[in-house]
Amino acid sequence: MIFLDFDGTLSDMPTLWEQYTQKVGELLAAQFGGDALEWASATLNAHQTVNREYVARFSSQPTPGYKQWLQQARLQSTELIFTARNLPVPTDTLAFVMETQYNALIQCNALYEGAAECLESLIQAGRTLHIASANDSEFLTAALIGGGIDSFITHRFGPDLLDCAKEGVEFYECLFAETGIEASQAIVVDDHPETLQWAIKSGANVIQVRLSPTIQYPDVEGVIAILTDLRDLPPLIEQILPKAAQPSWKDSQSGR
Repeated sequence: MIFLDFDGTLSDMPTLWEQYTQKVGELLAAQFGGDALEWASATLNAHQTVNREYVARFSSQPTPGYKQWLQQARLQSTELIFTARNLPVPTDTLAFVMETQYNALIQCNALYEGAAECLESLIQAGRTLHIASANDSEFLTAALIGGGIDSFITHRFGPDLLDCAKEGVEFYECLFAETGIEASQAIVVDDHPETLQWAIKSGANVIQVRLSPTIQYPDVEGVIAILTDLRDLPPLIEQILPKAAQPSWKDSQSGR
């Protein structure tokens, strides 16, 4: 069973966030008036504020409570954006946030070269693919649609589905417990050194991706391989976990 990170592994994070804030700015300007760039700037500022609070709350502390925090963060970010524009927050705020996020992300695509071909090859080989990301599941669903790769992914494991932030080995322990497999039956593909170390500590087979043109992380000791081209992943997977050894999974109801 293969668990793929999204930001920095399949998609270039800085490019995606630039696209996303631009699209949100355009959507909000069309709906509420004003300058799209100013809406985009307010969106970016709100995201940075909420992200700082996430780091303070969860960094190295992947304790339960992520789902509740995420709902509050969505409300807070919306209030920050509209306060910056001297406008009242829309009614039914959570529904508004989710609709705006979805409509913006499905217009964004920052996939690395070879990402779609890699996933298609893995699916054709009979592999089961899941996302294991610090982004929430609804963000991931829309971003995958924008990249044209949603159909390749079975489940989108953001921290909201596990109620555990991706900030420690506990994330992977929850992930494997949810899917009902042993860590040794899992292949984790990620780019971030600390995250890779957590996955290694969990007992999973771990592959490091190094594709970002702007963020250059060091090699991580203990990974099985380092990828600089996603199209090399399918044959590597076959070496690590032959298809005959791929575990079946109880059909969990969460994560769609």
